[in-house]
Amino acid sequence: MTQRRATALQQRPAASQTLLRNPAKAMPTRDVTVMGWHDDLLKSRDTQIVQTLTNHITNKNTYLDLSHSALDQLSVDTTGLKELSLPPTASTLKLHGHRPSSMKVISNGYGHWLWVWARGKVPPVRGLKRLRGLRIDAADRVDLTEVVRRFPGLRHLQLFGAPGTITNLSALTALPELEALLLVDVLGYTADEFPLPQQWPALTSLVLGRVPADVGHVVRTAYRPASRNPLEG
Repeated sequence: MTQRRATALQQRPAASQTLLRNPAKAMPTRDVTVMGWHDDLLKSRDTQIVQTLTNHITNKNTYLDLSHSALDQLSVDTTGLKELSLPPTASTLKLHGHRPSSMKVISNGYGHWLWVWARGKVPPVRGLKRLRGLRIDAADRVDLTEVVRRFPGLRHLQLFGAPGTITNLSALTALPELEALLLVDVLGYTADEFPLPQQWPALTSLVLGRVPADVGHVVRTAYRPASRNPLEG
């Protein structure tokens, strides 16, 4: 992957992350620590965001064609926009503005190399069935069945609440290529609803930040690799 493809979206807030490895994968053993939920988060917000945008666009047209440019990271106001054509060099697309209906995005490989940033809810876009990564900041009342429906080939999903809620967590097991899941400051699911490692065959990285204690206990137990036999050296 070129340096241009390595976007700042993949950076994680070190102060709030917990890395868990799927025991189904041959990965090195790591210590597991799941941070508990804090009531004072209701009055605060963690917004460690790193981004570099080479172009900021406020669109006033129904169709926007950037396919012949060499832009890498874009921020686009989608208000009134029905179709957006991206260049093959695009690695990051940050969406903002009012969007009452879905917008078609034309991207190289149906979004195979693209990360999309949105705010609040799942962005109503079409055409990104192979989207590489989706990040939602200030996520609130996010229905994960909508994520599966719009991005069936998604490989990376990051949800940051302020705090926020999600529903239908188990729907993500319908993403056969999901490799990495990050949940920070989001509620709305119980320990019993959290999928087991075998339900995510491609998952190699799970990051949780500030989750309820019961969820943390179940996840630690399910995802921590089994202890090695001391006789194996």
